[in-house]
Amino acid sequence: MYGGGETALVFVHCWCCDQGYWREQVDTFSRDYRVVTIDLAGHGKSGSGRDHYTLEAFGLDVASVVKHLELDRIILIGHSMGGGVILAAAHQLKEQTLALIGVDTYQGFQYALSDSMINEFVQPFRKDFYHTTIGFVHGMFPPGADSVLVTEIAEDMAQGPADAGISAMVNNISTDPVELLE
Repeated sequence: MYGGGETALVFVHCWCCDQGYWREQVDTFSRDYRVVTIDLAGHGKSGSGRDHYTLEAFGLDVASVVKHLELDRIILIGHSMGGGVILAAAHQLKEQTLALIGVDTYQGFQYALSDSMINEFVQPFRKDFYHTTIGFVHGMFPPGADSVLVTEIAEDMAQGPADAGISAMVNNISTDPVELLE
């Protein structure tokens, strides 16, 4: 935890990343807020002994950290898959949560993917996680993006444990975000 202040900003990273992706925000925001960055299970320095990496389980992990740190006023910030995680966490932290901030997450809430669509999408990751992740990540960036940075991020994301990455991806794209709000 960094900084001080009554309110804590709790930063949750995206799929196959870690808390280090928030490093540029820590100094600025810790001037006025407490800042907490978290490694989700199976990511970064967190353990990877789960059978399933679900948004709900990640949300419970975030809630456990908030409760352990005794944070009374929080703003949850989630990038990409972290958007679903903060929805699940907010459900557990209703009294403490002041706001949710999604960064490059949910373009809409009305979508459903069939099991066959999910399996078709995920199959290449199961076959060759490393190379499929490299291509997938490169496809997230617009033409003209800093190629060195894109390659660095793609390599980093592809190095994660495949079992955690695939499980998190399947659970992320098969979870209806509206259900996380209930």
